[in-house]
Amino acid sequence: MKKILKRAIFLMMTVGLFVSICGCGNLKSPVQQEKENEEKCQLTLELLKEKYEEDFEILSYFYDGGFNALCYPVNHPEMIFDAYVPNGRISEDTYAEEILIRTLQQKCNEVLDELGIEYYCQPYIFYYEKYMGSGKFDMEGSKEYIEEYYSIDLVRDIRESEVMIEVYINMEDVYNIEELYNTIYDLAGVMSINTGSVAYVFSTEDEIEYIRRYFDNGVLNRGGEPVDTFYDAYAGIINYKVINTEYDDFKERFEEYQLRAKKEK
Repeated sequence: MKKILKRAIFLMMTVGLFVSICGCGNLKSPVQQEKENEEKCQLTLELLKEKYEEDFEILSYFYDGGFNALCYPVNHPEMIFDAYVPNGRISEDTYAEEILIRTLQQKCNEVLDELGIEYYCQPYIFYYEKYMGSGKFDMEGSKEYIEEYYSIDLVRDIRESEVMIEVYINMEDVYNIEELYNTIYDLAGVMSINTGSVAYVFSTEDEIEYIRRYFDNGVLNRGGEPVDTFYDAYAGIINYKVINTEYDDFKERFEEYQLRAKKEK
């Protein structure tokens, strides 16, 4: 029994030593890791400048199957996007996509400002046709493409799209429901949306402020919600400007969900 125990202890010590040699030997010191991070950040900035011919800054970075950086162009700091740079090259970045979605948000905000309510608007594009082969609309990204999207007044180049426009509103406020319903037409009118939906999401004042900070300081066109939301009155859009929900049905759902949201809070 003692021999077996000794052999077990010896085996454990041997395995431990082997792991220590093979594993810990590959671990980088904090100084080494910091230097590597700096080199990756510098490389990312150089690659982005080479691709788009403008200067960028890095907001933050993280590792997820490779080096990821949240970046923004120096001349447009509101356009925060993600760049994935494994193996010393840009595998993917969302710069063009972020310009598209921020421009859509701006046009939607112009419509919603007319309502005189507190809100936060988050558009989300599930799919958009890629005009491949054309430098102007190449979603792979090009200097000409980016400059075009900075200059246009309307986002008019999305076709056959699934677009969700979420408008976070304070559940405690009183609203002109008919006006909100009719605004769905106007939100759809800021671009050629074929299919999509508009949702008025009931949130607290603190939640809306948190959502505003969350998206204004990060990538806007991303899935998931920063807070748990359960009740929203929505309507779908089909054939461009046809709402698939009657006003009476929308009004009933709006009042019911607003009441539920208040009770839940």
